[in-house]
Amino acid sequence: FDQSNSQWDQIEIKISDVEPLEIAGIDKSTIFLFSDQLWRIDLTKSIYCKPVVVDESKYRSLYSTCLIMSTRGYHMFLVNRNDGFSTIKVPTYEDTMVKSFKVQAPIIKMFYINFVKLFVLIPIINRQVKDYWAQPKLIFFVSKQRKELKWRNNDIFEKGEYIQCVSDLLLETENGNVTCRILIGCRVEGNENVTGSIKICNIKINNGDIQLESLYSWNESGPITCISSIEKNNIIYSVGTTMYQRNYNAKMKKLDLQERKLVLPSLIKKFEISDKKLLIIKAN
Repeated sequence: FDQSNSQWDQIEIKISDVEPLEIAGIDKSTIFLFSDQLWRIDLTKSIYCKPVVVDESKYRSLYSTCLIMSTRGYHMFLVNRNDGFSTIKVPTYEDTMVKSFKVQAPIIKMFYINFVKLFVLIPIINRQVKDYWAQPKLIFFVSKQRKELKWRNNDIFEKGEYIQCVSDLLLETENGNVTCRILIGCRVEGNENVTGSIKICNIKINNGDIQLESLYSWNESGPITCISSIEKNNIIYSVGTTMYQRNYNAKMKKLDLQERKLVLPSLIKKFEISDKKLLIIKAN
């Protein structure tokens, strides 16, 4: 509320598809929201809410809640969830929760897909064993359930294809909705030379199993060292010393012509995109 002109500033923020939504104001700067889970807004930092993560092995939906105690160090709520009544103690400060989990193979790289809350892990391939190309080329891990998903369709990759990098691609559909695809950049080892390939895949998760469906793929002159997306439908990736960009048409399942964006004097090893700024790590 702006006292100088007696007007209210209205900001709409969608946090859940589940109704009803309850609000509890703790003080002038702290607000808790309740939908299917617990959210907190610290107005001294931002107007946007952050989820309150409960340290437990299984996700439980929240039906209703009641504040029963508030101190300088924590707020305590009585909550009704799908496993009955319990209490949740929420610290007044932000804290880091650290958990470790075992996976089936050593990991060389990982990527988190926020759209589906999924970790994609690239394992180290042991070439000393027989039929080494049949080893899992990707491992999928769900953070909320803390479990590894079953995935067996290595058949979308050729025998000489080795995954180098992974990213997500957000696509805007005709009706304005957003869907997510996974980008996979590979190193392809042939009989005489080493090239690269890129795959755009659809993700399907069902009862602890995950399937990848290759929607589109193309080859490049060298291994893909890094891949990402800029805004919606735009793919950016690096091959050797060069960065390229292509736009993907989700309806036609087609790509625009490749556009060379940048050429450096040395190998591009990795890049990051933040607030439309590009940070590049290159070899000497």
